[in-house]
Amino acid sequence: ELYRSLRAAGKKLPVHFFSSATMAPQLTGTWKNRDALRETGKASNSEQKILGLLSYIDDLEFVKQIMPGMRRDMPLLMSYEYQHAEPLSCPISVFSAIEDEVTLVEEMTAWQEQTTQEFQQFLVHGDHWFVSRNKEFIGEKIALAVAQWLSK
Repeated sequence: ELYRSLRAAGKKLPVHFFSSATMAPQLTGTWKNRDALRETGKASNSEQKILGLLSYIDDLEFVKQIMPGMRRDMPLLMSYEYQHAEPLSCPISVFSAIEDEVTLVEEMTAWQEQTTQEFQQFLVHGDHWFVSRNKEFIGEKIALAVAQWLSK
């Protein structure tokens, strides 16, 4: 949506888009119906109940640390309605975790429909919050993309 807003305003556009653990926007209707997502948004649910919905958590302490922020973000996510628009004109790279029960690998693959340029998907092991355990790998891939853009 930020890219779309910048494009509509005639502003300078990003040269590369990166996404991790977030399904392609055209799939938000499906994603909103996942138990783990719906239950995270309920303020009355305990942390234990939310964590109990996931069978694979790689870094429990990290998840507990980010839970308050997730709860604050949930109303925005749950109210989002995708509107079809022209695809992005920059490459898209996505990072997906094979064991992620919240955002499935194929839901990340669907980002390919959101660009007219190159699409890459990198698979790693881990749960939905895999970034904390894979930051070096992800950082290397982002640095490589930036270096390629700078060499043009």
